[in-house]
Amino acid sequence: MTGPPIRPPIRQLPGLLIDQIAAGEVIERPASVVKELVENALDAGAHQVRVELAGGGIGRIRVRDDGHGIPAEELLLALGRHCTSKLTRLADLDTLASLGFRGEALPSIASVSRLRIASCAGPDAAAFEVRQEGVSAPPSGPHPVAHPPGTTVEVEDLFYNVPARRRFLKAEATEFEQVEQFLRRLALSRPEVSFRLEHPGRRGFSIAAAVGPDALAVRVAGLFGRPFARAMRPVEARASGLEISGWIAPPQHFAPAHTGLALWTVNGRVVRDPALARAVRMACGEALPAGRQPAYCLHLLLAPETLDVNVHPMKLEVRYRDARRVQDFVLSSLRAVLAAAAEVTAAVPPAGMVWPPAVGSENHTRSADLTGFSRATAPLPNVAEGVAEEVASGAWAASRGGERRSTQGYAQWPGTVGVDAAKRSSPAAAAGGGWVAGGRAWVAPAVGGLHLLDPARWLADRAWRALAGGTGDAAVAGQRLLVPVRATIDAESAAAVEAARGMLGRLGLEIHLQPAESGAELLLLTLPEPLALLHAEALSAALARHAREAPGAEAAGWARWFCDRLLAVWSERASEADLPAIDWPSLPSPGDAPACAPSSPYRPYWHWIALGAAGAELP
Repeated sequence: MTGPPIRPPIRQLPGLLIDQIAAGEVIERPASVVKELVENALDAGAHQVRVELAGGGIGRIRVRDDGHGIPAEELLLALGRHCTSKLTRLADLDTLASLGFRGEALPSIASVSRLRIASCAGPDAAAFEVRQEGVSAPPSGPHPVAHPPGTTVEVEDLFYNVPARRRFLKAEATEFEQVEQFLRRLALSRPEVSFRLEHPGRRGFSIAAAVGPDALAVRVAGLFGRPFARAMRPVEARASGLEISGWIAPPQHFAPAHTGLALWTVNGRVVRDPALARAVRMACGEALPAGRQPAYCLHLLLAPETLDVNVHPMKLEVRYRDARRVQDFVLSSLRAVLAAAAEVTAAVPPAGMVWPPAVGSENHTRSADLTGFSRATAPLPNVAEGVAEEVASGAWAASRGGERRSTQGYAQWPGTVGVDAAKRSSPAAAAGGGWVAGGRAWVAPAVGGLHLLDPARWLADRAWRALAGGTGDAAVAGQRLLVPVRATIDAESAAAVEAARGMLGRLGLEIHLQPAESGAELLLLTLPEPLALLHAEALSAALARHAREAPGAEAAGWARWFCDRLLAVWSERASEADLPAIDWPSLPSPGDAPACAPSSPYRPYWHWIALGAAGAELP
């Protein structure tokens, strides 16, 4: 018979163990290290932050900034636990404006790596450095060193002295992606700071600082492309000590669920806040399609004393003194913005529609029933003077004459009569909108008739002209996905994709392959902007199949395959909510052929209906 279990005595843990337990709460992976160091740089007033990695950050992390630096006499103190310049008394916790405040990041990092800090506190100050390797030996320094104003922190061999922890780190590519994802999100929260990420053999990014009232819009454009940035709607509201600002996409630009373009900052701190995310989804309501999520970059400001930031080990969550009031404020503010951006429904007979005849009087107008059409919110280019106002009021206007244009670039619609093709006006920039007909075509009023744009063929033609550059000497620029798309493929497909990687890279698709049990894991990192309308996850799997089924395909063959896929996908979409917004001013006029790729297989995409075409029907 065994006796009662022996109870171990309560004892004070050794300092080495304390430090490594504490490091485990703060330092999870290389991205955690980068987060702490970059936030320290921002707290130091940096305007430029440069992050250099090796081995995905496991081998080396170097963060450089141009902040105010650390004086020589404080360098060693910075490596001590709970040493900080950001608060001095308990009451300071209620008014925190800095990202860091606990004084545990640097000692935690030093306990599980080989750490070096070099800093210069100003243009007239001398620079010094300190070093520490784990916690088994005391830090050395400070020693004089050449260094510009600011601070550099180098972290080498992360978790070298905690092998069990190091074994749980992911592959180099995965760790690099985590760092990149964090920096891109942080860049959205601080457009006034320039960020640069470098890694040997991998494509990082560099984005300049932006200032002024449009700084956030410029930053969104730099990270996700100008077309997407132009589609975003500004958010600006204030009420009773609360302030919200930023940008949100209207429903037709909601993002695929995997892109992760959903950022909240609270008093400048990037946070994960389910309550705020829920408020955004509630504001979107039924306009949110399945499989997609709101796309937004929003900043919330409130009095620091109404906020508790000391509730999460990595400071990723916050608590509010009045959470319901905050959520209601966000909900009402976003509903107002989205309601203003919503399309207003009007009417046209869906089939067998009879248009008012072309008439000869100078000022003839006639009202029209527009059932089945919805007004586009973006302006149309080059509408004839006088048409826009009458269209907006529900009337059609027709007048003699009109700007003469070539008919090249669009086709005569079957059954059109009444107006000479040379007298058709193109859609106009000064107008207030066009119409979407049955979710299938954009309709732009003009003198004597209507221009109809087939969106599927226009999107395919646009993609074809963009990708045509990759079939020649120049490569097509790809836009980096905020979160890489993964697809598991078999070994045969992996070999085919590997053979085509160079060709696909010229077309703007950066692809990495990682070994997996059943073959390989395909990581899609970038897409050319015209293909961003395709679902990236479905595209990854289809791309692998095509590589296997069409080995040795040339760049032109790949470009045609991508465009055919874009045409097929958008031709099948009948829901108006699925249609992307068109930047009307960027469209070629109906009478003008695009300047490049004259042999595009996807034209004509403009069609014409004369107002005198009785019984004309939409396709």
